[in-house]
Amino acid sequence: MNIDEIFSKGASYLISEKGYEDYISGKDVTLGRPVGDDTVVWVAPSAEIDEAIIKTNGNPRELETLLGLPENSLGDTPVRVNIDNIYGFDIRIPDASTPGANPNFIPVGSTSGVEQKESSIIVLIRMLILI
Repeated sequence: MNIDEIFSKGASYLISEKGYEDYISGKDVTLGRPVGDDTVVWVAPSAEIDEAIIKTNGNPRELETLLGLPENSLGDTPVRVNIDNIYGFDIRIPDASTPGANPNFIPVGSTSGVEQKESSIIVLIRMLILI
């Protein structure tokens, strides 16, 4: 499967309501963490965020576990940010040195929420970065 197929429904990420209000809502901003002349935003295919929300019934604590995020980082009412058109972004698989990687980071863009299926690891959420 290529990047166009993986991101056919766009990219998404979740942020706490406070983070959204403080840094995004009503602002003309460049999202992400500064890296040299660029910024990095950790995203997942929108379809996989859909699946995560369904699987966890939208429970923020369960979403945090599935996404490998620190406890309470999404607050009580997470906000979903969708990027409908990812074309023109430099999509990369992150590594441990990517800004925003936390102690739960697993190489090759996995999250701590994986399941074993037919002797291979199926990643529930593919975390990639847009630059």
